Amino acid sequence: SGAVAFDDDLDGNLDIDPEEITEVETARQKIKQLMHEQERAADYEDRLTRKLQRLDADLASKREQVEGLQRSLNLERNKFAEEYRSEKRERETKAKTQEERIREYLTEVLYTKPKQKEKRSEFHLDTVLVSFVKPNESFRYNLAFRVDSGTTVAQLRNSACKYWGVSSEHF
Repeated sequence: SGAVAFDDDLDGNLDIDPEEITEVETARQKIKQLMHEQERAADYEDRLTRKLQRLDADLASKREQVEGLQRSLNLERNKFAEEYRSEKRERETKAKTQEERIREYLTEVLYTKPKQKEKRSEFHLDTVLVSFVKPNESFRYNLAFRVDSGTTVAQLRNSACKYWGVSSEHF
């Protein structure tokens, strides 16, 4: 029955001043109570430490997950941006190639004389180079025109002025 009383006494009053303890048994009880309280505090501290470690591990796991998702998001964003740049480069290259091809064909058409037919008819086609210098500039613009025997100088002048957007009265 002393053990049962002791267990009950472990939860007893811990606020007793040690100076007031006069009996040995009371002092022993006080020591056991303090040791029990110390053990409970250490146990509680251990549980809190383990809980903190679990929470730290969970936080680290969540951080890794978030960082992985951010990397995936950045990769997707960069993927679309890179695809757009690639398509843009491809379109620009295709447009440049087409423009070069068109220039080659136009140059070929403008600067080659048509084959003369066996019959010598009056139809004669030739290429004329017309130069244009804007007022107060020194840069010369050249434009090739195809003319035949029916083209007049006035028609050629009007066509060239219309092309450059100037009045034919001044030229």
